[in-house]
Amino acid sequence: MIPTTKASIISKNIIFNVISPMVIQGNVRGLLVIGKKMNGESYNEDNIQFIEALANTSIAALENERLFEQEIEKKRLESELELALDIQKNLLPKNVPELNNCEIAGISLPSRYVGGDYYDFIKLMRNSY
Repeated sequence: MIPTTKASIISKNIIFNVISPMVIQGNVRGLLVIGKKMNGESYNEDNIQFIEALANTSIAALENERLFEQEIEKKRLESELELALDIQKNLLPKNVPELNNCEIAGISLPSRYVGGDYYDFIKLMRNSY
């Protein structure tokens, strides 16, 4: 884990007094960078511990938001696939023609939602398919 630092770091005329890693599930996913206190005091150990807790709580909230959005997208895609399945089912014939000298059948079983197979019974002449 990257340790929180109290040393001042100067970058392009901006002074950072505290940099705390944003850790979730053992992985650093960002940094919380804090400048000097408005009252000019230094950061004490309690301040640093609070900043670390804030950084980790913030990244957990951001990760939860990301997972929530991912779940919403998954539900939307599943809904669209179910609609596509309904459309595909409506394209397939609803009745099997009856013939005197043979039996015919057809079935389409997609692996999950939508398959690529299509069949139909096309009447060529009277009682001839």
